[in-house]
Amino acid sequence: MSNIFQPLVQGSAIGYNTNYTVSGHGDLSAIFAAYTGAPGTQAPVTGYSVTGHGDLNTIFARKPIFAVTGSLTYDVYTYGGYTGIVFTSGTGTITYFINMPVAISIIAIGGGGGGSTGSAFIGGASGGGGATMLIPNVGVYANTPFTIVVGNGGSPGSNGGDSIFQDPFNDPHIGGGGGGGAFGQSGGGGSISNNAIGGGGGGGGGGSGGGGVAAGPGGNNATLYPGNPGSATAGGTSFNNSVINGYPIYLPFISGNPQVYPGNGGGSGKDSFDFFPPRNGGQAGSNVGGLYGGSSSVNGESAVSSINTGFFGAGGGGAGPGGSGGSGGSGVVIIYWQTV
Repeated sequence: MSNIFQPLVQGSAIGYNTNYTVSGHGDLSAIFAAYTGAPGTQAPVTGYSVTGHGDLNTIFARKPIFAVTGSLTYDVYTYGGYTGIVFTSGTGTITYFINMPVAISIIAIGGGGGGSTGSAFIGGASGGGGATMLIPNVGVYANTPFTIVVGNGGSPGSNGGDSIFQDPFNDPHIGGGGGGGAFGQSGGGGSISNNAIGGGGGGGGGGSGGGGVAAGPGGNNATLYPGNPGSATAGGTSFNNSVINGYPIYLPFISGNPQVYPGNGGGSGKDSFDFFPPRNGGQAGSNVGGLYGGSSSVNGESAVSSINTGFFGAGGGGAGPGGSGGSGGSGVVIIYWQTV
């Protein structure tokens, strides 16, 4: 019962005896906390009942399935027979209190690279998108901590951070951060470990103006699911948007099973030699690569990550002449399983 009921120290007593006792510890009412009726806090039916009060699962609170430590920020979703946890920032651990009867699946997306600042005449290069690691069917045992790190989006001109999921027994699973755009060279898409499921982020787009900013390469060119390189007009798309080997990702724990669009590269900024004003900064990546000169101002657009749009780890746009580069979008770590 200690595997399904919450200990008394984490709640309040029920106020009466159940007449079920444990040697050396007394009545169950002195061991487990009261059921509050809150959603998700009722344990499965036990088959043991108390006259006038029903089954023990209507008397004692369900023990939490997991606990999160550290600086991690997260939201929990339940829909369609699945439970999902979306970690959007920070570092810490998650520990399950039970041997999970179902496997969990993990999605780790690295942060996108930031676009760079150019010069008074030359547009800035854009940031590459973060890579994505997919880890299906992971077995979970009670009281085993899993380390989670959510990669930050890169500041202007800087690489995005790696997103990591690691258990104590194996090498870390990493969704690599996208490259930051350096002057004259857009950032490359992030890469994952070889022989792993997942794929690279899109490379930053190259400028087509007189500055000739080079396009960034896509991540993981040697894997089955490489990211796409940037082009003269836009940032490259990530592995899940590839025309030939696309690998779309859906979230079954949210209504509508929305798609995730990870790691699309940003577009570079226009420069003073471009024939078609306005000479704006580049657009950040979104569900596709950002457009060359697609920002609404001379500054490169910053990428925004959100579960509502499914955009994570996109590259920031490069600056237009005299502007500032945009920041890359933050990464994410997602865990989901069939609800137990």
